Amino acid sequence: MSAQADLFSGPRLRATSIQAYREIKAQGLLGAARERVYSSLFELGSATAGEITAHLGPGATRNNVASRLNELSKLGIVREVEPRSCRVSGRRALVREIVPGAMPVKREAEPRALRIDDARHLARELSTRLGTSELGTMAAGILEALEGK
Repeated sequence: MSAQADLFSGPRLRATSIQAYREIKAQGLLGAARERVYSSLFELGSATAGEITAHLGPGATRNNVASRLNELSKLGIVREVEPRSCRVSGRRALVREIVPGAMPVKREAEPRALRIDDARHLARELSTRLGTSELGTMAAGILEALEGK
């Protein structure tokens, strides 16, 4: 039996999860690091960041895995479930699982000009509210820099 056949056998995987997994992989919807963590979690069913790190092997760090898990959660394809004892560390840890049938939700990045406008507005507001205090002076300096004065 091939590793691929083993991956998709067992009662823990729903048909929609398998279909979503194949589609995400085929379309390359995740970056390489996210895809490795996603695939590992898919294979494990549910796991802690420490367990996924151990599953990925040398070169994987728990901090990088935890960061990718947070990103995958924000994309809507991974969710948190009840904490339990981590099989690697022995400590109580948050457990994650793939949301059955979920596909990544792409969030459009705001245009840079809009973010700069927001920063200008905030600096102007802070400068006005804080007046001549040290923080007000700093906000006025930031506003000047943003406006190119």
